[in-house]
Amino acid sequence: MKSAVQLILAALVLILLTWYCSKNTEVPGVSGINYRDSVVVVYDTVTYLDTTKPELTAVDPLPIPEAIDTAAIIQAFFTRKTYQDSLEISDVRIKVDYSLLGNAMGDTRWQVVNLRPTTFNHYPANLKRHDLAAGMLMGVNLMAPTLGYQYKKLHLQIGYNFIQQDNNPAWVVGVHYSLLRW
Repeated sequence: MKSAVQLILAALVLILLTWYCSKNTEVPGVSGINYRDSVVVVYDTVTYLDTTKPELTAVDPLPIPEAIDTAAIIQAFFTRKTYQDSLEISDVRIKVDYSLLGNAMGDTRWQVVNLRPTTFNHYPANLKRHDLAAGMLMGVNLMAPTLGYQYKKLHLQIGYNFIQQDNNPAWVVGVHYSLLRW
């Protein structure tokens, strides 16, 4: 009974300490900075002044030409214009093809050309596909030295268990397939 009362009092003291320590408290002598536990929080104000709107000073109406071809203006706006540009720096030529449609850029195609002769040598890695291994399977009532063979991701093992519940040794065989290698 006495230990239960002590446990309840300790839990109550722990709850009160947690509540008291979690309150926000100002840092003495520094305004605008509060802390909670060991994390210091600084509040800062950024003043944002928008630019003023310019005043309209004059309106100059321009004369409109008598013949305006609206269809030609719309046709010119919706015509795809294709451009080609190139840059050649020492041994490299860079070409870009791009198109404009309306007021937006469309397809962009880049081409980089190496102008000097270059040889690429590729040496494939020597991948070993076969592997022989020796090991030991151990556990409760199990001690079996094993020999293993691996082909790519398939592993085959065979061993002999010297310890068994009835003192009756037996052969053990294992097969597993590797799902992931890194």
